[in-house]
Amino acid sequence: MESGRALNEFDMVGFSLQHEAFLHQCATMLDLCGIPFFAEEREASFPLLIAGGPASFNPEPVALLFDAMVIGDGEQAALDRL
Repeated sequence: MESGRALNEFDMVGFSLQHEAFLHQCATMLDLCGIPFFAEEREASFPLLIAGGPASFNPEPVALLFDAMVIGDGEQAALDRL
């Protein structure tokens, strides 16, 4: 919201899944931005959708929705990749 850019204009979008109920809000955000909900329906022109957070410790229920999931501390995972 701070940048004024539409969500579908970014290269990558990250979601912090604090609890399972947040998936409904993710679906609403994607729908409002015209981004397909399922990863297989998204073309290369759409941003990569990445998720992490407490509700991602069992990624299987949402595996078809996100392009990548971070299990555990996202900050540490990012630093490990540098």
